[in-house]
Amino acid sequence: MIKWYFISVKGEIGIKKQIEVVGIFLMILSVGLSGCTEQKTNGENGILDERFIGTWYNESAPLTRTTFYSNGTYGVNSHPSVQGTWKIVEGILIVEQEPLLIGNPTIYEYEFTFSENDNKLFLSEKNFEITSTVIKDTTWDVRLKQIDKA
Repeated sequence: MIKWYFISVKGEIGIKKQIEVVGIFLMILSVGLSGCTEQKTNGENGILDERFIGTWYNESAPLTRTTFYSNGTYGVNSHPSVQGTWKIVEGILIVEQEPLLIGNPTIYEYEFTFSENDNKLFLSEKNFEITSTVIKDTTWDVRLKQIDKA
């Protein structure tokens, strides 16, 4: 057990001062630890939410899988040319799809809700009014983790 002793220049500190010092210490500790979450920064003021990382499929198109990687990129298995970047900005999933041939990237902005222990994801695209429910494919995630570490 650790005992804390607070000694002033005069040799004693009252209980009220001890409580204040401990309170300040706990506040500093909590501020320091508040950055320890499952999210990490991804440049341009975005964050990566680790719940997205993995392979997902849409119930209506189970053969098409979209994989979100921990480096902020994504790809679609059935359409290798469909790829780009992703990040979370102010609670919105921003997916930027690289142009297929020429032109500018297409940017999608999704409101999202996770359910079923983060294995089901409801997406609602803000600009194109598209909604979909996708399911995390945990069988693909084992291979994904091996590729992602390489």
